[in-house]
Amino acid sequence: MTFRLELKQSGATLSGVWIIGDDEVPIREGKVQDNRIELMTFADDRQFTSVATIEGDELKGTWKDDSGRSGSWQGKWVPAGSK
Repeated sequence: MTFRLELKQSGATLSGVWIIGDDEVPIREGKVQDNRIELMTFADDRQFTSVATIEGDELKGTWKDDSGRSGSWQGKWVPAGSK
């Protein structure tokens, strides 16, 4: 599955959206500390929590939902305004 994550940082707080196809899922709660981010969203009547580590321009993360499903994801960090 391909997605885009658009984040804005204000201090230790992250906000933004997951963009999956034509769907935008708002970040309900986001935190950043050092090279670690934690994001909480609600989609399909479930809560999803994702934790990722930033290493250079790479993100490697895991997710889980409140039904017990889980998985991993990875991505590339692209600063705003870059392509």
